[in-house]
Amino acid sequence: GTDAVTTVTGYRGHPVQIKCNYTSGYENYKKYLCRGECSSVGNRDVPVQSGSPAKGSRFSLHDDTTAKVFTVTITDLRPEDGGKYWCGIERTVYDSYTEILLLVKTAGTDAVTTVTGYRGRPVQIKCPYTSGYENYNKYLCRGEFSSVGNRDVPVQSGSPAKDSRFSLYDDTTAKVFTVTITDLRPDDGGTYWCGIERTGPDSYTEILLLVRTNSPPVTTVSHTTHTAHTTHTAHTTHSMSPSVHAENSHSTTGFAFLSVIISVSVVLLLVLIGVIFTINLQRKRKTRGSETVTQSPRE
Repeated sequence: GTDAVTTVTGYRGHPVQIKCNYTSGYENYKKYLCRGECSSVGNRDVPVQSGSPAKGSRFSLHDDTTAKVFTVTITDLRPEDGGKYWCGIERTVYDSYTEILLLVKTAGTDAVTTVTGYRGRPVQIKCPYTSGYENYNKYLCRGEFSSVGNRDVPVQSGSPAKDSRFSLYDDTTAKVFTVTITDLRPDDGGTYWCGIERTGPDSYTEILLLVRTNSPPVTTVSHTTHTAHTTHTAHTTHSMSPSVHAENSHSTTGFAFLSVIISVSVVLLLVLIGVIFTINLQRKRKTRGSETVTQSPRE
């Protein structure tokens, strides 16, 4: 029978996955993806089915009988790939199917997130997600995942990492999971996918990791955050400058002392001149007084 339509969104030039769930008992049945209107068996457009080669190399099908879900992956997505599909299970009486609507969008500037790291240093890949996926399984997938079975998943939540340099932390409050890669190597660079495992098609975001071999740029001292190299440079600069500061300090002190001596000398000189002037003035007054007393009797 038919179920509600499941909408799957993909981006041109990138892979997309269509997940088709089925109930217990159909593990060994043939599965397929049918495109368009699948009313007539003879005229069905079936690009891929289990047990047979795909009509196009861009289509692949993987049946996970344990999880009871088969996944069709389409690589190098094209605008003409968009439209109606059907997840089909071939049965004796009539086939079971689920309708899929595939939307192909042109990747915008925000479709791919670029992360830059430096060789030998750690790097963090942050993967935000929307509310409602806090308790879902998260993972980081590397490269082009053609099928579920061949995925290169170095780390995922709830399981030990395949590579000890990889770790995943899920902050359900901030709704972002972070993958940390330590001791970054040049061959770590490439395409990654932040994935959330869902009942339907997984939700994912493309990440482009660039690994640079040169040292990271040194942060200036005026910045709030300093690297260890910046701190060392700042200390080195200060350690080389005390002699200059000392010379400037001595010169300033000597100049100030000399100014004080000159000022005091000038004041003392003025006082001395004043004293001499006062003494001479008093002497002149006494001399005039004596002359006046001597001349009075003669008159």
